[in-house]
Amino acid sequence: MEILETISIYGAPDWTTIILFIGIGIAIFCIACLRDTEYAGIVVGIIACAIILVGVIFFITLRESEFDHNEYVIRITDMPAQEFIEKYEVTKHFDYSDVIQVREIEKK
Repeated sequence: MEILETISIYGAPDWTTIILFIGIGIAIFCIACLRDTEYAGIVVGIIACAIILVGVIFFITLRESEFDHNEYVIRITDMPAQEFIEKYEVTKHFDYSDVIQVREIEKK
């Protein structure tokens, strides 16, 4: 296997998604439990909307800020197929070429 190029892939941090889901959870709680109250439901609903808005803003602005993984543009030369399948996942095929883009499969 001949590595021709290494491409760094960036993504959003995990905490932005967590903030977004916390806001959605608070909003669901507000709708389910606090809809009959006079002021508490409105206050918690506004807080939930603010948290969702902050989560969406952070998710959009920080979407390319944290390193996620490397992808490699390679040409397969002398690697057994079974070993290649176990170690790499093909992410892109280049037309009319023997070059492919792969990422390493994470071991859990």
